[in-house]
Order: sequence, then structure tokens, then C-alpha cells
Amino acid sequence: MDTRQLRSFVAVAEDLNFTRAAARLRTAQPGLSQQIRRLERRLGVELFIRNKRSVELTDAGRVFLEHARRILHDTEQARRAARQAAQGELGHLSIGFALDATGELLADILVGYRARHPNVDIALHELPGREQIDAIVDGRIQLGLFARGYEEPRLRTIVLRRQQILIALPAQHRLAGRRSLELRELADDRWVVAPPPNVFYTACATAGFEPLIAQQVTGSDTRLAFVASGVGPTLAPEWSAHHFVRHVAYKPLDLPKLTVDLVAAWHRDRLSPLVDGFLALARASASSSSTPES
Repeated sequence: MDTRQLRSFVAVAEDLNFTRAAARLRTAQPGLSQQIRRLERRLGVELFIRNKRSVELTDAGRVFLEHARRILHDTEQARRAARQAAQGELGHLSIGFALDATGELLADILVGYRARHPNVDIALHELPGREQIDAIVDGRIQLGLFARGYEEPRLRTIVLRRQQILIALPAQHRLAGRRSLELRELADDRWVVAPPPNVFYTACATAGFEPLIAQQVTGSDTRLAFVASGVGPTLAPEWSAHHFVRHVAYKPLDLPKLTVDLVAAWHRDRLSPLVDGFLALARASASSSSTPES
């Protein structure tokens, strides 16, 4: 049994006339009659009562018509869904993100993506960059958004945004009134830092000092809360200056100049129209131009 036989049966069942059904299907009447006969032999039942004047459905035919219509409807739905999935319009997209790196950009991307792809189910997972890479490799997520700083040959990446790293000071800090700072001017301060490795320790070494650590904290909001409470300075991406402003003074660095790249990463060997569609919108939404894939 195939969908062609089912369509032939439904046409005859609806018209109750082989000639009209053949015209609707744009096929020859003898061929249509043969298809119905083959279908009846396969089912082992008669679907129609035929005579020279009329064609009627048998009880078995009426029951089979209900199921045949449903099968044809479901088949068309399945074909449509497959085409939509192939075009990135339907499916499940699992995304990892590091809030420290994405900031408000992730929200901007998601608003636009959901408006254009309402039938895609998005699952978000807040994970550190290293855990996102492992999750992509393992197939637990399809796409990751994090700050560059990890190398994994099985991934491809693009830079979505490059931002300056600022010094975030307690508002009452002795240097809070300065327009800009050099990192070495804070060599005697006790810092609020993220767990290593990160750009902060490299920058301090370049500036010629080993930092004193007051608090080691995961998560930029938590670090900035410690800064606001007067514990000590921290380094923060530029977007933080618009996100956490009470009791914190943000100052650009003179030397060394530091930047952070927000990258999107996905598996080299797993092609996905869903990922392609998200990346296209992410590039358009990003404040800086993307760099070539790596």
C-alpha cells in the first residue's frame, strides 16, 4: 500500500464515480480501476459496491476512508515538517551561553530569532565557556556563546562582538575620579577576580605585578556586587557599565589595552540549518563585524 493508492481510493470514495475521479487525478480510468482492485486484494476486503449505474462504499470502505484521509493528512504534515526543518524553520535548538560574555546581545538576538522562527523550540543553558565546549563536542548543545580563550579543533567559531575591558572600582575608591587608569596603579589593591585562567592574570604580569586577591567569584554580577560593596576592583567587559551602575565607577585602561571577544561556536562536522539561521541573525545583531571562521 502506498500514498498513490490511498489518494486514488479517496478520490473515488468522494466522487463515487470512477470517471470523475480519474479526471480529478489526471489518470486513465482503467488504470484507476486496477489500482483500486489491487488495494482491495491487498486489504482482503471490498471497498466499493459497483454496478452499471452507481458506485457505493461498503461498510469496510467507509471505515477505511476515515483512516486513509488521516494517513494522507499526516503524510503531508510530515513532508511539510521535513521541508521546514531542512530550511531551519522547525526543530529544537539548544544553546549554551556565558552571561559574563553575552550581556544584552543574547537578548537582542533571541527576540529577533523568535520573531522570525516561531516554530523553533529554543533551550538555553547557562554554562562556563569550557563546559560549553564539552557540551558541543558531546552533542548536548548545538551552539555556544562565550568569551574567546579556549581552543578546540573540533569546533568552528566566529567573533560576534569585540569589547573593551574596563576597570570597575568601588565608587569611593581613591582613583574613582580619574578619567582613565593604568593597571599597575592598582598593584597594591586587593582584587575581586574570576577563577583562573583568565586575561586578568596575564595583564597583571605584563604590567609587572602579582595581584593581591580579596575574593575569587564566578559570575560578573557577583563580582560587581562585591565591587559595589567596597571589597575591591575587578575587570569587567564594557557592557557591564550599562548593566550594573550603582556604587561602581568604570574606567578605561591606558596600559595595557584589553579587549574581550564574544564568540559563537559549533561543531565542525554537524551541519544544521537551525544553527546557520541563528548565526545569520547573530551576525546582524552583533555590534561589531564578524571575523572569518576559524
